Amino acid sequence: MTDPYEIVRRAGFEVLGTEGTVDEVRDVWREFSSASAVPTVRIADDDPDPSAVDTAWTRVVTSTGLLSSAGEFLLSVSATGTHDAAWLRVRAGADARVLDLGPYTGEPDFVATNMGREVSVAVTSEEDETWILVSVRQGED
Repeated sequence: MTDPYEIVRRAGFEVLGTEGTVDEVRDVWREFSSASAVPTVRIADDDPDPSAVDTAWTRVVTSTGLLSSAGEFLLSVSATGTHDAAWLRVRAGADARVLDLGPYTGEPDFVATNMGREVSVAVTSEEDETWILVSVRQGED
């Protein structure tokens, strides 16, 4: 499945609209594609807890302020056509599954940012792990 809207809905997230520019999305993907990018959290694929990735995601988005007061954030999933698309504005449903936010079920591959674009998070499958990476932009003086 490669339709980003379908991927997001299938994973239990509500699509509220689109926002921002293609360049914003590309900049965030590029930031996390760097060889110097270091995961904040690593979860082994053979972790016995099936909700380990969702638990780690919740902990990261809570501590970084990724979610708005309404639970919204901006999302780009890796899928056909998403490299030329603006952000999807989304909110997690009760049964949202981060592991399914990618082109293949159980292999997440996405970037997200908060509504103000101050913090970005990437989740990706790497070798035998799922990585969660975080970037916080420093305000300009």
